[in-house]
Amino acid sequence: MRGIEDRKLLKQNKVQMDGAEALDSTFQGIVDNVDIQIRTVVLVKNFCTFDFIHVVIPKKAEDKDEASFDHFLASFKTR
Repeated sequence: MRGIEDRKLLKQNKVQMDGAEALDSTFQGIVDNVDIQIRTVVLVKNFCTFDFIHVVIPKKAEDKDEASFDHFLASFKTR
């Protein structure tokens, strides 16, 4: 998250992912004078840390982008 100006946490939830608890956070900020939105999901399981990051420019983002990221997260397995 370094280098992101005016960073604000929009929402944060604990979610279940592959049988373990993960932290799902959404931030907004500015990089190179461009508004961005970042969603991070952090999963710690089996002594490993998995970081998933989805970055969009809100004015150009489409709902299907978020749905695709959700689909990917739901399909992730550590086995």
